[in-house]
Amino acid sequence: MRSFSDAKQYAKLLGDGGILQAVETAQLIHSAMFGLNPEVDLSNLEALCAKHSEEDDYSKSRLLIELGRIKTLRGDVRGAWVSLNEACRLIYASNNRRYSILINLHYAYLVHLQGEQHQALNLVRNAEKELDKRVDRCLEFAMLGLEKRICRHMDEIGIFKCPAFQDARYVNLTSEQERSGKVMNQRIVDRDRGVFQSHRLLGDDPLGDLID
Repeated sequence: MRSFSDAKQYAKLLGDGGILQAVETAQLIHSAMFGLNPEVDLSNLEALCAKHSEEDDYSKSRLLIELGRIKTLRGDVRGAWVSLNEACRLIYASNNRRYSILINLHYAYLVHLQGEQHQALNLVRNAEKELDKRVDRCLEFAMLGLEKRICRHMDEIGIFKCPAFQDARYVNLTSEQERSGKVMNQRIVDRDRGVFQSHRLLGDDPLGDLID
């Protein structure tokens, strides 16, 4: 967070409003993802999103996706659908491949929470088709993790024995994840294994601390 603040100061010195806006967006999304300022994160995201014009579809789409995610966590499912639908319109208008994967994963999670497991699994599989595995490693891990969660739920409630749950892709998920550098994904994998990393500093990820 200190690095974000420094970057904003440098952008102001350079007089580059585009860089300043990009850094400000990244800073707020980072804060919301890790629950650093829960009292104001949602309102700050909404305010910054309102400032962005639709011409800046990249930043606005990312803010809307994060708004959908944080509203889901707070139980505002209807609000999450509104934010994601608005993001979806911008993403497909600009043909942003990576964001289309990301928003499909968010849609899949919402549908999963609403009990439509087959539809959720279909959305995940559609997202998988868009992956470029040379560069989308973190997105691939997120996709595999959600697919595993959905399949496990389907097995538990007896819908059917999901063959993907035993898929070879999951065998090395943990060891591969450790090399990805995506701390949030790694924490979810650890939680799934029942492992707590004692070297992890409490307070760096308050939301993850709470879930643990």
